[in-house]
Amino acid sequence: MNGGPDPKVLDVLCPMHLVLDAQGIIIHAGPTTQKLRPDMPLIGMSFLDAFTILRPRGIVTMDGLFGVRNIKLHLELLGNRPVRLKGVLVSGGQGTAIVNLSFGITILDSVRNYALTNADFAATDLAIEMLYLVEANAAAQAEPAPARGQDRRRGAGLHGHVDRTAQPPGAGPDAGAASGSERAVCRHAY
Repeated sequence: MNGGPDPKVLDVLCPMHLVLDAQGIIIHAGPTTQKLRPDMPLIGMSFLDAFTILRPRGIVTMDGLFGVRNIKLHLELLGNRPVRLKGVLVSGGQGTAIVNLSFGITILDSVRNYALTNADFAATDLAIEMLYLVEANAAAQAEPAPARGQDRRRGAGLHGHVDRTAQPPGAGPDAGAASGSERAVCRHAY
């Protein structure tokens, strides 16, 4: 890649990106972006041959695309298994443009379909935290409700739930001065 931003820096900061030349040819693809199409080398393709622009509507030329810099794009990565993505195109300097991409609502399916891991996302991307929350929620919902009279505290620390009503054994009505957060136990180290 000649001129423009350093691709190694972009690969770390935004692994789901593309760098386009002035004609709209992909001259660099971030590692996660390329992982979505392992059988289709993106470098050398026209952006408009690899993607359909869903919104803003009516963009079918590179001049049209370059005219909507700094605006959220709704895209579809073409191929055997189309992927809907969000993106934004910004100037990359020296006649280049950078398109940063994100899964948006399709993240759960995409993680499953492409075997993505936390290494496939930017270190600052909240996608991984959101995936952990979805996983924890699914595990909590799958756990059977405690039987009547069963000690509710027993499972409280397993999923990070806080039982704000539980008191230690032998504690009287005035002994519940400890706050619920002091009794909370979270064993997940995400």
